[in-house]
Amino acid sequence: MPIIIFSFGILIFRTFLKIVENFYIKRNDYNIAGSIFIIIALVFGIIFFSLPTMELGGIQIYQIWSIIFTFFGFILIGLFVFIYGKIKVGKNPTNYIMFRPQKVRIGILVAVIVVIILIPTIFSGFLYLNIGNREVWFEQEWQRKYKREIEWTRATAGLDMFEERPISNFTLSANTSDNQIITNIRQYDQNFSVNYLAAQIGSSFEALADSDIVYFDGVEYWVAPKTIKTTQFSNDPQVVNTELYDHIEGFLAMDTFSRTIVNNTDVFNISENYPIFFGESQSSRYGATQIYGAYDPNILLGTNYSQGIPKNNFKYEGDPDGSLTGLENFWYTFNLGLLGYATRPTNDFLINRNIRTRVAGILLPNLQLDYDPYLVFDSARGKMYYAVSIFTNIYIGSYARYPILRFLGICLIDVKTGEMDFYRNHMLETTTDPTYPLWKIYYSQTTYPWQDPPEWLKKQIRYPETLFEIQLRANYRYHVQDAQTWLRQDDFHERPEDGDLFYIETDVGDGIEYAGIDLVEYVGREANLLAGMYVIRHGANLGEAIFYHTREITENLIGPKTARDTYSSDATYEISLIQGARNGNTLLYPLGNSIYFYVPTYSTTGTLQQLKLAGFVEAFTREVGYGFDVYEAYENLGISPPGSFTLTADTDEPDFDFDGNFTLTWTPSQNVQSYSIYRSNTTINEINENVTLVASNITTTSYSITSEINGTLHYIVRAINNYGSILSNSIQITVEIPPPISYQIDIEDSINLPDDLASFRILLENYNTNFSAPGYNVKVNLTLYRAGEGDYAIIMPPSYYPLENTTYIENNFNGTTFTLINVNLTSGEGRIINGFINWTLGYGEIFFRYRLELIIDEIVYHTEEGLINVFA
Repeated sequence: MPIIIFSFGILIFRTFLKIVENFYIKRNDYNIAGSIFIIIALVFGIIFFSLPTMELGGIQIYQIWSIIFTFFGFILIGLFVFIYGKIKVGKNPTNYIMFRPQKVRIGILVAVIVVIILIPTIFSGFLYLNIGNREVWFEQEWQRKYKREIEWTRATAGLDMFEERPISNFTLSANTSDNQIITNIRQYDQNFSVNYLAAQIGSSFEALADSDIVYFDGVEYWVAPKTIKTTQFSNDPQVVNTELYDHIEGFLAMDTFSRTIVNNTDVFNISENYPIFFGESQSSRYGATQIYGAYDPNILLGTNYSQGIPKNNFKYEGDPDGSLTGLENFWYTFNLGLLGYATRPTNDFLINRNIRTRVAGILLPNLQLDYDPYLVFDSARGKMYYAVSIFTNIYIGSYARYPILRFLGICLIDVKTGEMDFYRNHMLETTTDPTYPLWKIYYSQTTYPWQDPPEWLKKQIRYPETLFEIQLRANYRYHVQDAQTWLRQDDFHERPEDGDLFYIETDVGDGIEYAGIDLVEYVGREANLLAGMYVIRHGANLGEAIFYHTREITENLIGPKTARDTYSSDATYEISLIQGARNGNTLLYPLGNSIYFYVPTYSTTGTLQQLKLAGFVEAFTREVGYGFDVYEAYENLGISPPGSFTLTADTDEPDFDFDGNFTLTWTPSQNVQSYSIYRSNTTINEINENVTLVASNITTTSYSITSEINGTLHYIVRAINNYGSILSNSIQITVEIPPPISYQIDIEDSINLPDDLASFRILLENYNTNFSAPGYNVKVNLTLYRAGEGDYAIIMPPSYYPLENTTYIENNFNGTTFTLINVNLTSGEGRIINGFINWTLGYGEIFFRYRLELIIDEIVYHTEEGLINVFA
């Protein structure tokens, strides 16, 4: 496209020069007129070739024909005038002036061409007049323009990442107890952390880079790396360009809930004086006003200034970024102001020590950095890195109103050595992405050495805030995919006044996690009511975005400004007693089966701040509770969820029941309104699609289970009130209901040879009264065995022969197993068997053992073991 425009521009310029030549140097009216027509054609040619980059509706598509007709029509007119003029001048060289008859003829020709050109435009005008007709709008604008615009934009901006859920899902899907949510609330905001952390700096040359939230091992911290306070120096090259102040050591971290300054070694396994040779400049939040930052100057290595600061214990031991020799080395070092080192034959330098410029310097076109780098920690190796996110920003035009936006991955910069490693976004889908061919070059190993992130890094990777802000703006409008809603424009979103994207610890259904929350309102509505909120997830759900909408609720969801105003109105007297009262960030948390804004109030005296008051505001009812800290504020809300309790069952044996009838009993739960009972085939840890509701709205502390069938089941009870729920312990019960088979087995315990053998009697009966029920396979096995040799015999009525028998060997025992009975007993049937056991291997006082088994449908229901003595 740029080549076409450039080429047409050259032709227009040359044609314009031709007009000047034919007007001032050698007059030729025909050439002038022809050139003008050619210029008009070329201008419309540029427009024509630019059309693929524009979004066109059905009406504009008709108008394209006018552009096409103009392009070719004026080329034909121009060529006609050129040829006509050449013929006229050829006949008579004095005919270079165009007189009235010729002008009239050419004018008529132009008029005819213009009429032809205007036909499509006139036709489109009729469509414009009927654009208010819904069918015309749907066919010409929605189908041919807006629907394509939505589809293209959603594809390029990656808006399929957004899932829509009703706002009630945010409150009901949270499985975390209020007590745990409370302990994860951010009581101290960034403004507080700025002053509190800055007060820990103990030297005049140290400062802090921007403080960021770091979510590490389930705890949220404000983390601020140290940096060099360049305002202490007047750009003295001996200071800023040598190893004197080439690094700083350590960083500060504060628990956002308790404001505790943590020990970096204990929490992150990073030494307190970890050296930072590559980092960020002092943040403006800490009073920095300089344009020239701490890590912007390049450093000359190998000077005698190394380790010249008492608090700095480390020396740079990595490889230099570059080396210079000869005249180039002399002039570069001289321009740094380090003339004393300019005459050395070779000098080594560190360059691009600011992490942003270090990564930006190797970025390809159409790639962009996230504006907010952050620290990550490899605790196993005791190493610290800066993470800089990289994403695509490829504008393709046409119906796509936003560029191709994809989070490719991060560049890790070792703060000690400046080494850079590239880790791909492990959650990025490429196989089904229609835009992948346009950006796959950036994922090539020949472009950047991408590698899969290790497990420790996956837990700390953030979705780029800059990228998500762009995608949010796109989704504010292009989440609408319905023609009627698009036409009404009543579901477009915008960020409310003083709204922002806040990152907090919350629960969207999978327990506490680190997520970003952005509140939005409807475009054009005057009331401060929210359309919903967007959530961007991290960790195991990196890049998943959810929009919780309020379309289906009857109550209005208020915004943060209304929440602060409501809180300030209710706590007016208490706030008036606070010196220099300042309200902190207004954040949103799921509590008590609803959503509450949390508003902290700090006292300010100079740079000293203290938390003096904390408040909660219910986001629907505007109910307010406040106190001196988050615990008291929550208590004053009066929204405590049910208390913990324990579930048991009165089964026949612990964890076993033999008739399918038992009672579940549990201890009372405080603040409960009702209980629900759930059952599953596996252990229950949460209520999901794998569990079955047994009973609900129970107000007692017991429930009878009847006619349960055989199998192993798990039960759990959920206590519920208006402000939350809690689960009991999960118990396992195995039901084993014996079949309706009665039995009696008697065996004598001695043999008096030769005539008195050991008799046995077996009585079996199926007493089931349901005669249509299937029968049961009943088997009786008798095993005779002893240590050493033995010879056993079973004497039974002839109808039972031949007896099944198998050799029995176990440890040092040998014997034989006889299957005495193997029949199918239907309802009402029975068996009575009498027989004898004989010993045939010699005489003498000996004994042998027996084991009797009753097996019904492959399940052993009865075993009996004993001794039989043999007397000669």
